[in-house]
Amino acid sequence: MTWDPQVKIDKLFKDFDPSHGITIGTLIHLAEKNGWQPTLPSESIIASDVRDHADNELLAEQRYKFLDRDALLALPKLRWRVKHILPTRGVAAIYGPSGSGKSFLALDLATSICLGTDWFGKKCKRTPVVYLGLEGAAGIQNRIRAWEVGRDQQLPTNFSAVFDEFDLTKDADTQAIAQQTVKGSVLIIDTLNRATSGRDENSSSDMGTILASAKRLEQAIEGLVLLVHHTGKDQSKGLRGHSSLHGALDAEIAVTYEKRKSRTLRVGKLKDEDDKHSFGFRLEKHIVGT
Repeated sequence: MTWDPQVKIDKLFKDFDPSHGITIGTLIHLAEKNGWQPTLPSESIIASDVRDHADNELLAEQRYKFLDRDALLALPKLRWRVKHILPTRGVAAIYGPSGSGKSFLALDLATSICLGTDWFGKKCKRTPVVYLGLEGAAGIQNRIRAWEVGRDQQLPTNFSAVFDEFDLTKDADTQAIAQQTVKGSVLIIDTLNRATSGRDENSSSDMGTILASAKRLEQAIEGLVLLVHHTGKDQSKGLRGHSSLHGALDAEIAVTYEKRKSRTLRVGKLKDEDDKHSFGFRLEKHIVGT
């Protein structure tokens, strides 16, 4: 005859005498009769360890993605914002000594990207540009008016300028600017020095922090971060600051200027591409008012 476990439990409660109680031995005996199998206290711990170990192994397997030849050849090809000069994504710099015209050049570059017109004969793929003018708004109005006179058109509507304080190494600042920036845009920071106040450009540690912040910003906007920067006392040594800056950049545009000679821009670095492009230019004066 097969006993219903519930019937046994009901009988146990019915026959329960509070004055005698039920011993732990009685409970174990009844449980075993109803199919319960005792386990060692350590078994639950071991089972938990096994699960944790398995989870850790799964995470370890998923952390790195190993690519074979076919996967490597299927990776997206390099895409250009300015053909053979600037990629659509990454961290780049346009740099030169004071008075070389790098900010004027950056503004002209920005408008060409906004319009999708050629820049020094190189095709630009149209996208919005955000210009962080951290050295103040005092002169940019005249520059914009001069550009409009020289080009005989108004500044494109997808060009925006920001003159508020901004610190590239503060997450709150980079997150705020990224949230307001259209994905795939070009973000120009003029200048790197003003965006990293209090940091030592010659320190490997501080420069590492600066570069990490610039990379996070690039990933957040899914576009190109272009840093306007200075050369050091010795212009032949390129970018001012720690050498890690040069190594981390995806592209560089060097601007040079000598008195009584034309100004020159040169593609100083472009990963996996010919970086020997150079162009001469000059700054033209335009009357914008009296």
